[in-house]
Amino acid sequence: MQPTIVLLLSPLVFRERLTGKKLACALAAIVGMVFVSGVLGGGSAGAQDVRGVLFGLGAAALYATVIILNKKVVLDDAYEKSVIQLAAAAVILVPYLLLTEDLTQIALDGAAIGMVLLVGIVHTGIAYALYFGSMKNLTAQSIAVMSYIDPVFALFLSAAVLHEPLTLTGILGAVLVIGSAVVSEIRNK
Repeated sequence: MQPTIVLLLSPLVFRERLTGKKLACALAAIVGMVFVSGVLGGGSAGAQDVRGVLFGLGAAALYATVIILNKKVVLDDAYEKSVIQLAAAAVILVPYLLLTEDLTQIALDGAAIGMVLLVGIVHTGIAYALYFGSMKNLTAQSIAVMSYIDPVFALFLSAAVLHEPLTLTGILGAVLVIGSAVVSEIRNK
């Protein structure tokens, strides 16, 4: 839902014109995401499911805020933006961890420290710098629609690496998501 939130707020926050085409593509991407997510797989929704959906929507709203703030903050250096964001996240997470986790149970060896550094520097820091550095050249609506590609990639990666089955609805959802992203970015002449 993060891309949809950014897309719908872009006319208000960034004064971008929301065209019917962009709106239709966002709707197609949402339908595709429903298919990709597997929520149509059946079963009754329990209290935990509703709680999970609410946490997911909260996370989407917070992530949309990150995207909006990154478009609004005027810093040309993508690395500086990334360092500020990651430092802010650490300032928030460290006290939370200290209050909620039993730190005596944590055992870090050289391999674990190496993996934490790899994830922190390469998979988060450099990825953030590339992602947020490219934002200055794109509209908020383009960023939003392209954000739908992440879960589709995760779907295919889970099939390739974890050998999870690809369902017909998952494939249909992937086609809708990728198709909406492509159609959304095609410029009319």
